[in-house]
Amino acid sequence: MNWTGPNNPGDYVTIVPRGAPVGAYLDYFYTRDGNPGALTLPAQPGEYELRYSTESASPNPTLHSLPFTVTP
Repeated sequence: MNWTGPNNPGDYVTIVPRGAPVGAYLDYFYTRDGNPGALTLPAQPGEYELRYSTESASPNPTLHSLPFTVTP
């Protein structure tokens, strides 16, 4: 997937269950590894978020998120 963001040291894109706490993650890739990046979608149907997060603070704040649904 292509991404747009500040690409600060420690920035990453991840998938989490919708409403997961800040700093949570499932599959992820670091933005420093290039564009596009690869993620594996969850096999379990449900509500999720795609998050652009950073390790610049603790817990890792979300800079942007996008909700999505996995259906059977």
